[in-house]
Amino acid sequence: MTASLIEHISRRASHCPDDIALEGLDALSWRALDRAITRALQALKDQPAVIGFLIRNSADWIITDLACLKSGRVALPLPAFFTPDQIQHALDTAGCRCVITDQPERFGNAAPHCWPGLSATQPLTLLQWPETEPVAMPTGTAKITFTSGSTGHPKGVCLSQAALERTAHALNRRMSTVAGGRHLCALPLAVLLENVGGVYRALLADGTVSLWPAEHLGLSGSSYFDANAFYRALATGRAETVIVLPHMLTALAALRLPAPAGLRFMAVGGAPLPVATLLEARRLGYPVYEGYGLSECGSVVSLNAPGIDQPGSIGKPLDHVRVRIVDDEIRVAGNPCLGYIGQPPLTEPLATGDLGRLDNDGFLHIEGRKTNRIVTAFGRNVSPEWVETALLAQPGIRQCFVTGHGQPALGSLILADDQHRVEAAIANANATLPDYAQIRHWCMIDRAFSVDNHCLTANGRLRRAPIESRYRTQIEQLFQTTANTR
Repeated sequence: MTASLIEHISRRASHCPDDIALEGLDALSWRALDRAITRALQALKDQPAVIGFLIRNSADWIITDLACLKSGRVALPLPAFFTPDQIQHALDTAGCRCVITDQPERFGNAAPHCWPGLSATQPLTLLQWPETEPVAMPTGTAKITFTSGSTGHPKGVCLSQAALERTAHALNRRMSTVAGGRHLCALPLAVLLENVGGVYRALLADGTVSLWPAEHLGLSGSSYFDANAFYRALATGRAETVIVLPHMLTALAALRLPAPAGLRFMAVGGAPLPVATLLEARRLGYPVYEGYGLSECGSVVSLNAPGIDQPGSIGKPLDHVRVRIVDDEIRVAGNPCLGYIGQPPLTEPLATGDLGRLDNDGFLHIEGRKTNRIVTAFGRNVSPEWVETALLAQPGIRQCFVTGHGQPALGSLILADDQHRVEAAIANANATLPDYAQIRHWCMIDRAFSVDNHCLTANGRLRRAPIESRYRTQIEQLFQTTANTR
């Protein structure tokens, strides 16, 4: 029987006590990590059943998460990119009245208490509010992850620790040739992909988790990315595995520098990735492999890997899940979440809302979102992600948003490096698309879609309803004039 993550850490602390488990500003051996979890566990003994935490990427984040697991309390990671209203919604929905944080100024009136942390430069505070009636949640809930999705109020997905660890073990089996080594955390730990696919997977493979401040990685706020700084971090940190988002890979490839020595596996997911970008990155030596997942399935569902690889696909399903295509929709069974807080249990197979297909070799291909499907005035069904991927494959187009429901032809908002080259880029993209899916109307925008302006999710997906609302005037004008149409 496979040992749990907590059991694995304890055994590793006994057998290889001085090997490094976590490195960065706070380096911890396996023995030190095990002891730190025990200290945090003692500090949790008088705390309520649900523990929220908003902590920058650090050893303290991981220790708090694992202490919640060991104590049997429900962990509620709060993403730093959430707005104050979204944070309050998460706390209220989960009935959470206790938060551990290194950013107490982000919370309103609460009773502050000192909390034992590793670093004097990053003091932790425990905030408490008056207790209320506990919120009912599914039996076995170990973690609640709130997905920003495409609406203002995030949904609380209840997950068992067994489901999360099944995902981590399945990833290690898929990545068997590169499973251990040094993993650099480049995404927020509150994002399930990094929490499970990064930290849990690496620890279960006896790897080292590398944690550095955002500025060291070239990250600032929720939307700024310095590819040069990130490249240096990969090289000087001797990263062997890392998870990135498509826009990060695009910026890295644009540097035209050979991949840092020692990098063995770079997973990319969260949003559509043009196959041309993947192939260009591979030409530079980046070991890039695309995957797919969702919170409701404990994160990763499918992944390409060495020897099991088809560029342009999102990989073969991992061995702990079963994937079927029903009415063009991807449905997943085998590792479901326990449900959403306050809603009836989910049934299997889980309807993902993603359109896709399985090819004859068993590779999964994603073809857009079911709920985002545009129906033109001529009754043609078009997935906007399909057209957006074609546009993003053109040099110079940084971001785009395709719209046109009920219109004779499609239109797009475009952010580009050079306005004068956009027309040619659109013509090139249109040449790859059937006439009903071609862009006939377009206009430039001068500000990037980002998490900060509520136009992107944490994983880099477009939040379509907020974009439609924010750019309503420009979108209406797209279809009222023949300007910028071809």
